[in-house]
Formats: sequence, C-alpha cells, structure tokens
Amino acid sequence: MSETAHNPALMISVVIPVFNAAPFVESAVRSALAQPETGEVILVDDGSTDGSLEICEHLVAQFAQVRLLRHANGENRGAGAARNLGIEHAVHPLVAFLDADDIFLPGRFRGVIRTLEAHPDADGVYDAVGMIFEDEAAHERWEKANWPEVLRIRDAILPEQLFESLARGGSGAFCTDGIVLRRELLQKSGNFNTRLRTGQDTHLWVRLAAVGRLYSSDVLSPVAMARVHSGNRVTGRPRQLQYAGIQQVWGDLLKWAASRKLSAEQRRALARRYVSAANGRVSQQRVARAVGIALAASAILLWRCPQPWKVGGFAHLVFAATGVGLIAERLFDFMRMQQKSRSGVTS
Repeated sequence: MSETAHNPALMISVVIPVFNAAPFVESAVRSALAQPETGEVILVDDGSTDGSLEICEHLVAQFAQVRLLRHANGENRGAGAARNLGIEHAVHPLVAFLDADDIFLPGRFRGVIRTLEAHPDADGVYDAVGMIFEDEAAHERWEKANWPEVLRIRDAILPEQLFESLARGGSGAFCTDGIVLRRELLQKSGNFNTRLRTGQDTHLWVRLAAVGRLYSSDVLSPVAMARVHSGNRVTGRPRQLQYAGIQQVWGDLLKWAASRKLSAEQRRALARRYVSAANGRVSQQRVARAVGIALAASAILLWRCPQPWKVGGFAHLVFAATGVGLIAERLFDFMRMQQKSRSGVTS
C-alpha cells in the first residue's frame, strides 16, 4: 500500500451508479478497490431489473470497503440522481466517479495525488479516458458517430482559463470516469442537475470551472476505460433533440451564472453557446415553430445576458423571430437546391 493511502486528506470515495450492469459491475468494483487511494466504493442501485442488485449485495458482503445505497422504493431516477446520492453519503475528502460498466486502470489516482500535492489550491483533477469496444459492431457505431477513442481535454489548460475554454468549446471534453473532486467544491458548485434531459455532466463541469480550480494530471494517458457495448447508446439522438438538449443546458447555465453574479464576459461566453444551439435548432424546424424558438431564445438572452447584441448570432435569432428572414433563407435554400438539380440533369 502506498504512503498516500495512509493520508486521510488524500483518500477517495468512488461513486458507482448501477443500472442493469450485471455482467460488468463486479469488474468495476474490483478495479476501484485495486487503487490504494480508494477509501470506499459507494454503489448506488438505480432500480436495476437484471440481477445487478443481488450482485451489489454480494460485493457488500465480500468487501468491507463497499457500501450499497438505493433510492426510495427502489426507484429508477437516472445516473445523475444516483451520483448525487453517492456524493451526499461520501465520507472521504475526495470524490471520484466510475460507471458500472467501466474500469479504472492500475495507478488510476497516482497522477491525481501528485497533482494535488504539487498544487495545494487545486479543487479537482481531470484525466483522459479510453474506450473498450465489446465487438466490431460497437466500434463501427462509435466511428460512425465521429467520436474520439480517447475522451480528454486536448491541451493542458490553466485553471483560470478552463471556464472560457469549456464555454467556447472545441478543446475536447471531460469524461465522468476521469475526474476527481474535493467535496468542498461540489458543495460550492452544486451537484448534477437532474432536471436536464441531457448534458448533466457538461453542465457540472462548466459550473466547477467557474467557481473552482481544476488541474489536469495527464491529458494524454487514459486512467480509465469506458466500455462501449450493445447495452449503451453510442449513436446519439436525432439532431433536433440534440439541439434542444444542448440549448437547455446552456440556457440553464445562463440562469445559474446570473444567480451567482458571474462577470458580464463569462455570461456572454455562455450565451454564445446558447445562441449556437438555438440557431441550430431553428434551422431544423418548420417556419412557424422556428419563429417561436427564436422569439423564446431572444427573450432569454435579453433577460439573462448583459448586452446580448454583443453575442455572435443574436442578430440572426432576432431576424429569424420576425419570420421574414427565416422564410427568405428557406426560399434561398430551395432555389439553390433547384439550381443544383437542374445542373445535375444537364451535365
């Protein structure tokens, strides 16, 4: 056992939400217990119906470090609510997450401890996460969705620049399996927002970066492996629903930023992502519905964002909300398609 395992300030509670993961959950638990810094493993059964609960009960009987929690009446409330329940019952200063069908790699927390010791101001540490594909079909679906085989922030980013980078996008992403947080930071930022249909993790990472200092340990080498198999979703939802979910995430972040009195520039950074999602959603809808979305999005910006006209895309939203601009765009697209069709026939 390493010296860090004897330091109470560096012990870690690992929270594992469990929903119908009977073939995998024991491997996940054993990979967490293999880390000398793991002080406890908190399993949260989320209304499983496949025998996962019985396996969790067996693991609790087998290992003193493993605890089991359930929602009232054994309800299914989603991974975010399960993680929140685990956070609320964690006893150690640091909290890590692991999905029940994923595994930690050996030495998962070695870089975390080194980073926390080197940066006493650190509120959390994030690392890269790789992929395990159960079969070639799963690999093909993943590639078709154009997702990377290592989920990570692509460059080491200073903590004071992380919020802006996440709000701007394009620099990569965290994975839940790859982050370790001080419980005090979660008390400051709030836990996972279970009201959101999607993007609960993105929502939390942005809030954490706004109110805390997160460092990277190693942006290249995975510390955990996420399993891609037939039981999870790797192809995504229809594009209209994707835009609607993304818009809800950034709209709620705008509301949160206003309540926390973040700077005008920080709120405009969030607004830019909100506008991008709103414009994408408008482009996927018929005219009447698109105008309604544009009006609602413009109203939220006027309410929540300082000087929203400084946000790229706001003028486009207002133009769409009149209906005239949107109809003109659709007519232009129709004429362009007709022109391409005629060119194809005559060529």
